[in-house]
Amino acid sequence: MSLKKSASISRLEQLARATAAQDPSSGSFETIKGSTRAATANAANATAAAVTISYAAAGGGVSHVLTGLALSYTGGTVTGGNVKIKDGATNVVFDLDINGASQEKIVFDPPLKLSPNTATNIVLASGGAGITGKLNVLGHYTEA
Repeated sequence: MSLKKSASISRLEQLARATAAQDPSSGSFETIKGSTRAATANAANATAAAVTISYAAAGGGVSHVLTGLALSYTGGTVTGGNVKIKDGATNVVFDLDINGASQEKIVFDPPLKLSPNTATNIVLASGGAGITGKLNVLGHYTEA
């Protein structure tokens, strides 16, 4: 039995090449077969406040796609720790409670593709008084 290598590369290989080719200091973008690889987003919240990373609707027929998140809480006892991804203003498509001070890395495999022409909001809830939360999008791109 012989195996033939496909002439086309896999979606995962495309993303890996886009990530390697991107210059994070320039905020550059690279287009790959109808997808746009965007820079990662980073945000940190103030004490006892939620933090949100938002992507505006990308246009007709274009969806946001997430490949991963990293988040943390520090500073004491966490109460009400949670991360949510909203497809639009109210449709929660990912909801995870976070107990205690921690660091979490969440990888979406396959990537999480959201609805076309819809805003995406990623919300890290307040961890309580004296708690600092940090939220990072490890990979985001748009796809037709």
